[in-house]
Amino acid sequence: IISIFCCIFYYTFILKEESKLSILERPSFWVTTGIFFYSTTSIPFYLLYIYFFNSHYEKIDLVGALFYYLPFIINILILIRANSCKKPFTT
Repeated sequence: IISIFCCIFYYTFILKEESKLSILERPSFWVTTGIFFYSTTSIPFYLLYIYFFNSHYEKIDLVGALFYYLPFIINILILIRANSCKKPFTT
């Protein structure tokens, strides 16, 4: 949950900052977006997983795999996008 607040802080900082680079050209924006997306999709599932498990939901394995692999794969795709920016990560 701390990472979500750090991402929101970064987004407010980057929107207020004047720079020659647009937001979409910054690798740090893409890395932060990947972390934010992964956190916001994974945390609610892991909080509700006990409810699904205790209610003997039939498809708990499918839902578990979906919420484990899908955010991870999307995060990898976002990191690939960040590496394709060809800009230093510190700008």
